[in-house]
Amino acid sequence: MRLTTKYALVGGLWGLALGYGVAAMTTGLGVAFLWIVVYGDHPWGDNTASLLYLLAALAVLGSILFCAALGYRIGWKMERSDAQRLAWEHHRANLAGAAAILVMVLGGYQLYAQDRAMSDRQAFLGQLLERSHKIHSVDVREEGVAGMRLSWSASGARIGPYRLELSVLDERSRIWYRQEEQIVLDQPEIYRSQMIEYRELLGQMEWLREDGQAVQQTGFTMHLRLTPLLDRGEQRRMPRHAAEHYLADDSPFHSIQRMDFVVQSLSRDGQLWIVLRDGALHPLKP
Repeated sequence: MRLTTKYALVGGLWGLALGYGVAAMTTGLGVAFLWIVVYGDHPWGDNTASLLYLLAALAVLGSILFCAALGYRIGWKMERSDAQRLAWEHHRANLAGAAAILVMVLGGYQLYAQDRAMSDRQAFLGQLLERSHKIHSVDVREEGVAGMRLSWSASGARIGPYRLELSVLDERSRIWYRQEEQIVLDQPEIYRSQMIEYRELLGQMEWLREDGQAVQQTGFTMHLRLTPLLDRGEQRRMPRHAAEHYLADDSPFHSIQRMDFVVQSLSRDGQLWIVLRDGALHPLKP
């Protein structure tokens, strides 16, 4: 085989070996260009993924052609050497080709190992999401003069600490009651209940104290959110992005339930009265 042909083939092998890195850099630059110049904060086009794949393929092809042309140029220069130097150049080309093949094999194994590790992390993430406790029923009921009783149940296989967040909002999305606590769920099936006193809901609503003859109905929405608090071992086995953002508002680990309810009240002589379901009046204590 002519030295020019051999060096061109070796250059092509090195171009293929380096093509992954070139494709990664080119694709990264393409994403940055599309984000800064084309799309910005707007939704990306449906063909963006195809465009990036094409850009990566062109980058690999360009790397192969450039390295092959460079190898051909080197071989063309070395082909004019004397016989002893020419034999050494053939030997060096063989070594360079073997090195390129070794780099591709090691690189391929590394990619396989990374893909396998990512698959394992994704599989563990899916199992953890499935095993975490999820709220499957909520209920808010009047508990006489005591207030409103919130009851909820959850089920799941993961035993451990969770964060429970309770918020009560009015019809204008203003928060009038908020509670956050860390609880330990030690059973597959969990049932909990707690009281929300009327004064905690209506105590700061001064406009309800305006005298009037009509019963006022104040609508509320209860938001209940349950989130597992993952330990370091669980976080290490998850994909890094998921581990770093599992408490974010859009995290799939949140189990959220909502329920609307109404509290009836009546104001007389500056005193706010709670109108119970049976029509009885109960003074709202400060």
